[in-house]
Amino acid sequence: MNKQLASLIVTLLIFPFAAISVAADKSVEQITGAFGIPLGEQFNSTMVANVINEQEQSYKGQGGTKLKGKLLHIEPKNPDARFQQYSIKTTETGIIYAIQGDYQYKVELDEAKENETRPEGKGKGAGKPGNKKPANAIQKTCKAAVKSMAEELEDRYGKPRGQGWDGLWYTFRQFSDTSNKGLKLYGHRCRTGMYSIVYTDEIVQR
Repeated sequence: MNKQLASLIVTLLIFPFAAISVAADKSVEQITGAFGIPLGEQFNSTMVANVINEQEQSYKGQGGTKLKGKLLHIEPKNPDARFQQYSIKTTETGIIYAIQGDYQYKVELDEAKENETRPEGKGKGAGKPGNKKPANAIQKTCKAAVKSMAEELEDRYGKPRGQGWDGLWYTFRQFSDTSNKGLKLYGHRCRTGMYSIVYTDEIVQR
């Protein structure tokens, strides 16, 4: 038996809970925002590289109350290569309550299906082109990307509080008496080659 292996065995015999303690001490990061943009703060154009456009929007607050705010499509200062489009949602007073990133795979259609027509007849859609569907490989690639990100998020924020079937969505949430922030990773639109991530500050939103 070599000296290193012997030393490891002795250490584990003397300190049997050492490995467990190291794992337990692993800190969990707090959800504060994304792409260099903070949740719960007054939006300022200097927070982002560029504001592409903005528009008025309505959303539901506590008890279903209808509230007004803004939806801004932006270019962040700290983009992530796994996303292509970014947006921010603010309250009427300009406080950021949601940050979103989206990625859309280029969907290549199967030429055979694209040119396919339904049988002739009197039925609904007879003689019209068949439905265009994204290649199955795109859907699998999209789901794999979502699952990979979910593992990374779990590493940073702890286990998800909710998870859809086959990784269709993941919910991470951190809340206390004064804070309620979370994020959702969506893969349910992978059938069209798209996935999204949304960070929210529930207290600000409501």
